[in-house]
Amino acid sequence: MKRAWVELILVSLTGAGHLVFDTALKLRACYITAVVIGWAAYVVWRLREPGQARDWGMRLDTIRPAAAANGVFLLVAGLLMVGYGLLRGRPAPSAGFFYLMALYPAWGLIQQLLLCPLIYSNLERLSRNRAASTLIGAALFGLVHVPDWSLAVLTTTAAVVWIAFYQRWPSLWAQAVSHGWLGALVYHYVLGRNPWAELLQSLGW
Repeated sequence: MKRAWVELILVSLTGAGHLVFDTALKLRACYITAVVIGWAAYVVWRLREPGQARDWGMRLDTIRPAAAANGVFLLVAGLLMVGYGLLRGRPAPSAGFFYLMALYPAWGLIQQLLLCPLIYSNLERLSRNRAASTLIGAALFGLVHVPDWSLAVLTTTAAVVWIAFYQRWPSLWAQAVSHGWLGALVYHYVLGRNPWAELLQSLGW
């Protein structure tokens, strides 16, 4: 139980860091780099424990049904986003969009790790209430994207679906791809933003 509380606190600090360093100070590259290094180190440390990879969903026995479920979600949500973007007159995707499609799943893996095993599973372990843990976890995930309320609503909705899939077929690998590709589609077709250009700008390039 103590570890569950510690992990929830660390995830909360990660979310607060996003609001401060990414949203307010516009230091996106620095924030993402720090989060990736910090959580990668924690993951490597925890994976020394027998069975931890399986417990978190870093496994292959569930990847086929998880990939099928996430694939259907990606197809349906993706078509809706593309349709919305075409109606809004979004331009054709630039090269940055395809770079994002290739690289975003790696960032999606970190976010799915935070959302599913570290937020949802710890909340469920502490509360013994699956429904409440799902809704609270999804809401917390969405709030990290404030003050972009459109993105906050979309990520909250997607988080409910991802947690439901994780409950049935725990697989961070399948959800990382779903997260990354849907994220790229949301930014281009729904929000009309280019996060790849924003990232390069934050690096001064």
